[in-house]
Amino acid sequence: MRIAIVTQSFYPRMGGLSEYVAGSARELMRRGHEVTVLTGRPASRGDAVSDFRCIRLGRNVPVPALGAISDVAVGRGLHKALERLLVPRHFDVAHVHSPLAPTLPLFATQASQVPVVGQFHSSARSHAVLGMARGLLKPAYDRMSARLAVSEASRQFFGRYFDVSDVRVVPGGIDPHRFGPGAPPYARLRDDKLNLLFVGRLEPRKGVHVLQEALRRLRLGDRARLLVVGDGPLRHPLMAQGRFAGCETLYMRSVTPDLLARVYASADILCAPATRNESFGMVLLEGLAMGLPVIASDLAGYRSVVREDQDGLLARPGDAADWARAVGHLVTDEPARRKFASGARARALEFAWPRIVDLLEAEYRKVAGAEPERAGRKLKPLPAPAAGI
Repeated sequence: MRIAIVTQSFYPRMGGLSEYVAGSARELMRRGHEVTVLTGRPASRGDAVSDFRCIRLGRNVPVPALGAISDVAVGRGLHKALERLLVPRHFDVAHVHSPLAPTLPLFATQASQVPVVGQFHSSARSHAVLGMARGLLKPAYDRMSARLAVSEASRQFFGRYFDVSDVRVVPGGIDPHRFGPGAPPYARLRDDKLNLLFVGRLEPRKGVHVLQEALRRLRLGDRARLLVVGDGPLRHPLMAQGRFAGCETLYMRSVTPDLLARVYASADILCAPATRNESFGMVLLEGLAMGLPVIASDLAGYRSVVREDQDGLLARPGDAADWARAVGHLVTDEPARRKFASGARARALEFAWPRIVDLLEAEYRKVAGAEPERAGRKLKPLPAPAAGI
């Protein structure tokens, strides 16, 4: 099949959505499908991605949304460019992530002349703008040939505003070869200290400040080290506060995919202290695949991945005292760490990309009426975006 994946942002911007798009696209290409990623031009510099057929439209600008910073593509003629691209002579189906989000996903949902599989990723208690715009967005919602959600939490969130009786949950996935026990540890991190690992955007919603306050209360000293992998608007304030976190704190602003696996291999406990609005937990899957015990905030999206007292511990979101309790327990209880680690990889393998893409393929074929195709067909050229796009 010829599949367009539409996403507001993509590599080099790191995050759960980029990992979802990349992981599913690689598995689809491995099966012989033609995959093209339609996305915005990145607002920040980063490594080029050479293994994807990618068309960049507009220019991404950072916009605050649901407690995080999201990319929004801006530029003249975005809607018309998508009208030219999303036609039957180019694609059989369009998989649009966050299909009601402005601008690129919503425009694609409105403009596509091929069946649209829309997948929802957001989760929150409520969304005032979505509630007010429900009537305006319903025609786009009705245009989708199939609707998916990354988790039950996301499905229920959109159920406050739309009929989600036909929305199917298709979770995120994990590459068990990239994240697996064969990754060598990062040598400079292997010593007598326990390594607590955080991976994610440095923004209020992700809760690194809660973890730092918990460590200040514990005063672990030389027993532990906090590794922070990620970047974002809170980087410099967090680094200043990290001097008083009660243990050594190392910040790694940007790491390559290979090095990220090595950092996971060097860690002893993965911490995911997000405070709200997490619809899933790609980073949790990565840690579990590496055999790490996990401490995560007790959020509905995270509970879809981590099973309390089987894979790790859940702590109250935003509650530094409860996070200190959970971290202190795992730091001092080695049998508990071994217990949680013992089944972690098996849990992650339940989300291996081949299993997830089986579900996606079924949706694509259902809406496009397509049969499996042989690999190796030559990719046809697509029209170049017009000037200003």
